[in-house]
Amino acid sequence: MKEPGKGCRNSAFPFNFASMIKNGYGMHVMKKAKEKEMVVLGIKSMALAEHQESDDQDHPKAWYHPIEDFETARKAVSYSVSQGVNIIIPPGDFESFKWAVKIEEGGLTLTNEDLDALKAIANGTVPLFPLKQR
Repeated sequence: MKEPGKGCRNSAFPFNFASMIKNGYGMHVMKKAKEKEMVVLGIKSMALAEHQESDDQDHPKAWYHPIEDFETARKAVSYSVSQGVNIIIPPGDFESFKWAVKIEEGGLTLTNEDLDALKAIANGTVPLFPLKQR
């Protein structure tokens, strides 16, 4: 693996709307990646929160609780892109993959109303990636 800035031109990181909005998680990584003109691969853009008991049956491949409706997924992916993510890596289940393709084909726009809706969701959610003191 190449050291960042030494020929490596991409960065993969869990850029997740709830974590980014609620506590700024990942924003320092995004800033550094953009300073180095890196391509940013966003993982977990369609994640919502920590794993829930029902996820064992409803989402057996996920170790977290995914977004379960298309419109929220669309807003979440659009938010990640609006913050600087160049490419999203969709979840491993086929239905989420189909959503990701449909979202990309429909255009990645984020309205003020979309952002307000995401903020409301994020503020009522325990983020998957809490920010820890460094």
